[in-house]
Amino acid sequence: LHVERIRDAALRKVEEARETLEQRVGLRTAEIRAAVDELKSQRDFMAKIMDHGGSLILLTDREGRIIQFNRECERTTGYKSIEVLNKVFWEFFLEPSDTGSPVDLFKPVFSGAGAITREGPWRTKEPGSRWIRWHGVGLGEVPSAPSHCVITGIDITDHRRAEIQIRKNEENLRNILEHLPVGVILATGSEFTVLYENPCFIEMFGYTRKHFQDVSTWWPLAYPDPVYREQVSSEWNSRIAEAIRLEQPIEPMEVRITARDGSVRYVCVHATFLGSQCFVTFIDLTERHKSEQFRRLNEKRLETLVQ
Repeated sequence: LHVERIRDAALRKVEEARETLEQRVGLRTAEIRAAVDELKSQRDFMAKIMDHGGSLILLTDREGRIIQFNRECERTTGYKSIEVLNKVFWEFFLEPSDTGSPVDLFKPVFSGAGAITREGPWRTKEPGSRWIRWHGVGLGEVPSAPSHCVITGIDITDHRRAEIQIRKNEENLRNILEHLPVGVILATGSEFTVLYENPCFIEMFGYTRKHFQDVSTWWPLAYPDPVYREQVSSEWNSRIAEAIRLEQPIEPMEVRITARDGSVRYVCVHATFLGSQCFVTFIDLTERHKSEQFRRLNEKRLETLVQ
């Protein structure tokens, strides 16, 4: 009887231990499953970022060998992932640079000193290259010695081409303005702050932006007579208001402008708004005015002789 009691007690303890073990195993299994699900969720999330983030993303090891290469990289470079895996990134994609070797370029990343940001051409499968603005940062369990480098970038080729074209257009426009046979100023804002005056304007009047910065400092120089200045100013402001109301160029206006040397020039002023800027041209009518005065004088003399 005593033996049976001991056996029963032992069986109960074994059963309790089994149940405890099963509970612990069940809890641990649940934790592992949760961890696996979390890892899968993170992996899926990273996969979505890699393939649907709209940026070029690739991963290299410390030797620069490509481990991952997302769809945007494939689309931009024309290479499939399988074609570039284990290729050394800087040897395969980067052009030689005068700033040093690519290996030296990546030293800060793999020494834990910091990230790098660059902009330049990446080779493509089709002959040529794409201009990429990219960023490289170290990744690993030891911050001072990253085991991998994550490179993210955006293709700015079209943007860069547009910038180059804009600069060319600006240069072409400036060349045109520099050689126009009429005076030109470009002003901006409600105060008509002067941004540019062409050589013909300077030759015509002798003034530069050193002498006047906006319309308020232009009026006393161009129209020293206060009565005439008020007359011109009033008419000018009236025409501006009318042009704004009708959304059309300012009606041309003939005025007498006093040059820096004291001479008076008869000028036809045209102005057009280009967004927030105002493009003003000055056509010199002085010689025509003199010819008209001479013609009128001759007509009067002829009338006197006839009489």
